Amino acid sequence: RIRYSKYIICIVVCMMCFLFVIPQASAFVLYGYKLKDGASAFKFYIDSSSMEYKDSITNGYQYWNGKSSKVSISRTTTKSASRCDSYWDDHHFGPGYDNNFAGTEHLLNNRQTNPRENNWFWCKVYYNPKLYKYENLGGYSYTVRKGVAAHEFGHVLGLAHTSTKSSLMCQYGD
Repeated sequence: RIRYSKYIICIVVCMMCFLFVIPQASAFVLYGYKLKDGASAFKFYIDSSSMEYKDSITNGYQYWNGKSSKVSISRTTTKSASRCDSYWDDHHFGPGYDNNFAGTEHLLNNRQTNPRENNWFWCKVYYNPKLYKYENLGGYSYTVRKGVAAHEFGHVLGLAHTSTKSSLMCQYGD
């Protein structure tokens, strides 16, 4: 009787682990390739075009600090020291893309590369000025803008989109 109870408890614990731990592990999907030289002592630069939104961008990027001992992110005011530049730019959001909050380009040797096919060294993040703006100007709250910045920096770190709705890397989010 005691042995049977232990067996049942073991099955219940295993099922709970499967239901609660496994989905968390799948919340982040890697591209398959990676940021060359990693993200330790990683510097990002905010262009003057997006300086008005520097708080939400900076705090969104720095969300990743401490998530891993290999990630240390800080802002630089020197563009040449940066490995991720941020712009507020609408030419990257033409027909079919005007509802995107932002987009990330991965670069290697100053040329755009596909993170599913190659490693990269540097990134550019473009924020859509039609959407990434203050709430009172028809945009979104600070929290949403910070979440968008954190999501885009996830791409900089090598994370792809996931279908897990509660994940920061879900393209359509909750």
